[in-house]
Amino acid sequence: MRNAWLLIASLTFYSIDGGLITAVLLASIIFNYSAGLAIANSRNKRLLILWVGIATNLVPLFYYKYWTFLLNSTKDLTGLQVSALHVVLPAGISFFTFQEISYLVDIYRREISPSRSVINFGMYHALFPQLIAGPIVRYVEIEDRIEHRTLSITDVHDGLIRFCLGLGKKSSLLTAWALSQTKCSQSR
Repeated sequence: MRNAWLLIASLTFYSIDGGLITAVLLASIIFNYSAGLAIANSRNKRLLILWVGIATNLVPLFYYKYWTFLLNSTKDLTGLQVSALHVVLPAGISFFTFQEISYLVDIYRREISPSRSVINFGMYHALFPQLIAGPIVRYVEIEDRIEHRTLSITDVHDGLIRFCLGLGKKSSLLTAWALSQTKCSQSR
């Protein structure tokens, strides 16, 4: 139940800012969970499934990060009137794309077995403390902690202290930045 709770909390947290773009993260979870199982269960087409998995992971990254740039560059180079859509970049898309590619490659290399639970895999993929900023944590590094971890009141206490300190640091940095922007705009 802890992993299900963390998955729901992570997706909720992501959707607060991402809204409907959260569907990209959900699709990535479902696709990569299935691709990992397919690679592990295939005998003859493992490499093909890996390449399809890598390409499929790169398509949304290309679209969200580079499609508008490509259309504008085409327009600038050729003079053609190409209309570019305003594309909203999903938070952490580069991070979770490369995390999933590493997951599929590790399964292909037989360094790990694929997760047998979509809940556990989804929690690994969407875990909000590291989804936006990283670092990329390979599944092989935390596989045992996903399924078997202990929890104590001391751990909860220490985690809350760290969370509050981090929130305080972020808040003070954002406040300092906002004040500097206000001073800059007033001096103009």
